[in-house]
Amino acid sequence: MIDFSGVVLRTCMGVFARPVQVRPKNGTDYTARGIFDNKAVEVLDESGTSHVTTSPQLGIRLSEWPRQPIKGDQIAISGPEILDWFGVSDVKSDGQGGATVFLHRLTGFEDE
Repeated sequence: MIDFSGVVLRTCMGVFARPVQVRPKNGTDYTARGIFDNKAVEVLDESGTSHVTTSPQLGIRLSEWPRQPIKGDQIAISGPEILDWFGVSDVKSDGQGGATVFLHRLTGFEDE
């Protein structure tokens, strides 16, 4: 059996991941890393008109995080095209050592 997390995810994280600051809902802040994607998604309004918006997501390797993020945690992502705080909306494990963290941009966030 292939160690997907150790062979594939670790390699991808080494190439594509960026550092993130995590502010858990309960606990102490820590630094981790993940692969950020501002995925385009199509949504339909009440009239059936199609609109495109974005769905920010963070791909993570679970073994690199002290604990799996949960709804209500906050994550600061920085990089060439973004520097912002996001709230965790949901987390879905992929069953192979990774997870997708679904995010929403926080407005009016002030670092305490």
